[in-house]
Amino acid sequence: MNMLSVRGKGKTGDSKGPRTPISEPPFNGERKALDKIHEIIKTNGPLDELIRYTLNIYPSVKKAAICALEKRNGPEAVDAIISALNDANYEVRQTAVRALKNKINDPKVREAVEDAMDDKHPYVRLEAKNALKIKY
Repeated sequence: MNMLSVRGKGKTGDSKGPRTPISEPPFNGERKALDKIHEIIKTNGPLDELIRYTLNIYPSVKKAAICALEKRNGPEAVDAIISALNDANYEVRQTAVRALKNKINDPKVREAVEDAMDDKHPYVRLEAKNALKIKY
């Protein structure tokens, strides 16, 4: 395990307090997941792994997986992107709408994007309008 240390504040406000160990940065798992997605993209790896990454705890990982799924064909990829429209993070939902834009002729996709027009976040609604080519 990579250990870093930080000096705590001493009594006089200087930085001569005891060293406090800090474990690996919290984003380490995020970086590993993004690297794995990149590897899957390069090798045209398994679709089910990309789909699993849409459920990751990090929004950046979810967004990367959605963008990778956008390039894949098949109902499983589309269903995973549509499911991402229910994510708590608005950026993930916005990315999902953007990824569905080129598949808008599919009735299931069109319905999902139309539902996104009622999203609570304005950026998601705007992306849905753009996908549906609605003038605003």
